[in-house]
Amino acid sequence: MGAVMRPIPMSLLASDMVVRRPANGELGGEYGEPSSVEHVRFVESREMARRGYVLSDGAKGLVYVDAANSTGDLPVPVGSLASIDGGEELAVLKSVACPGFFGVVHHWELEVG
Repeated sequence: MGAVMRPIPMSLLASDMVVRRPANGELGGEYGEPSSVEHVRFVESREMARRGYVLSDGAKGLVYVDAANSTGDLPVPVGSLASIDGGEELAVLKSVACPGFFGVVHHWELEVG
């Protein structure tokens, strides 16, 4: 059997997120009903900067959503509003699917601001 990328450990996925996606899949200021994504990791922009990772202008942080251990309504598109652990709603500025082996998504990285 070939190598398998391990999921992000549950101990690192200590946050939950509530997401409101753009209504009808289009940007325009209207959003659908909130849905939950459990077991995500939020890292503030200043912590990312210490690691040499540059976020988009205006980003307040990066949310890691694991394909195996995060649960809920996935994926989260750009233009959605996300609240991590009951905090203020932040716009999803960037949503990147990070592939594992054989092109299968391992996790998503969401820049929020």
